[in-house]
Amino acid sequence: MSWLSKFFGKNEDDPFDFVSDEFPSSTLLRWFIYDVGVGDENALAEYLGLNRVSDEGNTKEQEDSDNRLVEIREVLPYIDYISTISSDVITAAQLKILKENPGSKSPELQKELEDDLQIMRDIYRSVAATTLLGAISIGVRLGVLEQGGVALEEIEIEGDSNE
Repeated sequence: MSWLSKFFGKNEDDPFDFVSDEFPSSTLLRWFIYDVGVGDENALAEYLGLNRVSDEGNTKEQEDSDNRLVEIREVLPYIDYISTISSDVITAAQLKILKENPGSKSPELQKELEDDLQIMRDIYRSVAATTLLGAISIGVRLGVLEQGGVALEEIEIEGDSNE
């Protein structure tokens, strides 16, 4: 008996029964589009290669999305917080690399980088929030993730001007 068969082989005495549900990737894509709500969901779905849904189908998709989002409402502050951290970290890392580049030492370019910093943060925050929101809402619906309580407290860090 191989080592892996201990974990993955069927054992008649095994008290656990593993069940796997399969969802078409098109369903997950449509759920993501509706959950993140970045515009006309039906038009975006069509642009991404999915068929448009009828007005009734669109209403049903929106209702299902609302239900998925209500189910994760308690983690929305967490998603917002992690998105902000993500954008700050990625922006800081990019800015550090750009500032260390010998070609970016001119005061004009340094000023331009500083001016673009908030735009970079906003874009990265939006991408992170969208990704987390879609991933968590779908993951909870599929049973891949379980929702627990999350409590965030504002912690004032000395010298932190973001709070």
